[in-house]
Amino acid sequence: RRYSGTSPNGVSVAAGSSFTWYTDGSVVNPGFTICGGMNSAYFIVTASTPSTTSCYVSSSGNCITDGPGNHGNNERCTILVRRTTILAVTQWSTERYFDRLTIGTTAYSGSNSPAGRQVVAGSTFSWYSDGSVLYPGFTVCAGGTASRSPTRLPTRAPTRVPTRVPTRSPTRSPTRAPATRAPTRIPTAAPSSSAAAGAFFQVTAGTSYCQTTSGGLCVSDGAGNHGNNERCSIRVVRTTQLQVAQWSVENYYDYITIGTRR
Repeated sequence: RRYSGTSPNGVSVAAGSSFTWYTDGSVVNPGFTICGGMNSAYFIVTASTPSTTSCYVSSSGNCITDGPGNHGNNERCTILVRRTTILAVTQWSTERYFDRLTIGTTAYSGSNSPAGRQVVAGSTFSWYSDGSVLYPGFTVCAGGTASRSPTRLPTRAPTRVPTRVPTRSPTRSPTRAPATRAPTRIPTAAPSSSAAAGAFFQVTAGTSYCQTTSGGLCVSDGAGNHGNNERCSIRVVRTTQLQVAQWSVENYYDYITIGTRR
């Protein structure tokens, strides 16, 4: 069946089967992020560059992290909140001002972590690292305790972060992390011969256009709007029921096909 205006949310797919992504030559939209076995997850990574493992979920979707060891340079991640929760921070070590987790209008860095911050289902937050100085990074989980001093974060973040970040970010980010980098690295992170341990999906063709996220728990057309004339094939590694985290495609002309009918 072909899915365009209507998403494939709740559709069951069997291990060993495949489905495809197709776009025509006009009209671009944000596209799709589809996950498997993530009904109870709090977080889903919808975009991750320059590597699909720059950010990923852990603890069955209860936590989000930049991974073990120090984070990398020029990392960009977008995380979708699937269930409203209070954040608990189990690891936090980022360069003040220049490597940050942004929730709403507040950028957290240095000693200022988002512990106790509420995030609402359907919202997103983002991770950004600049081109120098590496730290162990972050692990943020659901199920924290509400902050007891909510008035302090708004008074500190706007006066400190905006004064320095705009002077470095605009001059460094475009030169270090151009939009053309993600497609050149993603194919090496998702080889056609094997899937990540515990993955639900593996991109077997069109790795310049589609990528797995969250260690193969999800598959996406990537950050921002999809391109024209994209073609991807995705293999189902484990039988699951599809959970659609994002769906915005042109009706009839851009679509995912599951099964033999379109």
